[in-house]
Amino acid sequence: MAPRRRLLRGNSVLVSVYDRKVGYLVFRFDVKRLFSDDDDDESTSRSRPWRRRQPREVLPLPPCHVACFRRPLSFPMDLAASPSGDKIVAATTDGHIMVYDAKRSQYTYDHDLRCWKAWTILLTISSRHRDDMSMLVTTQLLDFSEPDLHFEAFRLTSGGRLHPLPVPPRMLFGDDDDEVDVTSYFVASGRVWLSVRRLCDGVKGTYSLNMAAPTKLGWCREGSWVLPLEGRAVYAPDLGLLFGFKRRQ
Repeated sequence: MAPRRRLLRGNSVLVSVYDRKVGYLVFRFDVKRLFSDDDDDESTSRSRPWRRRQPREVLPLPPCHVACFRRPLSFPMDLAASPSGDKIVAATTDGHIMVYDAKRSQYTYDHDLRCWKAWTILLTISSRHRDDMSMLVTTQLLDFSEPDLHFEAFRLTSGGRLHPLPVPPRMLFGDDDDEVDVTSYFVASGRVWLSVRRLCDGVKGTYSLNMAAPTKLGWCREGSWVLPLEGRAVYAPDLGLLFGFKRRQ
């Protein structure tokens, strides 16, 4: 059993844990419990402020999970949550979208992607509305022999809607026969960012797409470099920092 990713909701996070015998279990953790000054009296807190809000070394697993997404071993998933945390979305490698409504304790399986996607990626773009959310659905391994199938958007409004996204300009990724590995990805200010590496020759680049106006011209080349991170990264706008795991050499 290993933690997969976290989904933010106010003062709590939803953490998905993969259990080989069951599937993906989602637990809710109270973020405040990660930092506690309960052991410091008032005088100590004033005289030694650095002693306050020290992170706990261990946070116990909650006794009950919020949601469970069962899956065959051959079909990995990626998960995301609505801004309120009331709806959890799972995209599977075999081409399905599942939505769990926490308020109704109900699962919906009515949404099918246009094709299967190896190692599915879900990137969430939050809206001003509490329960609205747009997501980019793509894959970590892009095969441009069929580029039209790789990029889709999913919205939680009106029961959930899927629609295709524009294909990146051909000049960004090379020839039809080239396979491209998405090495890192994140969302910032309504744009999704993808760092990619072409497998045939190692050519690298980072590109972004404006999800508010997702047209072909909305794709932008940010540079001929890749992020020094691996997989999903999280941008903290208040700090101007990007957090993630260091890329393995």
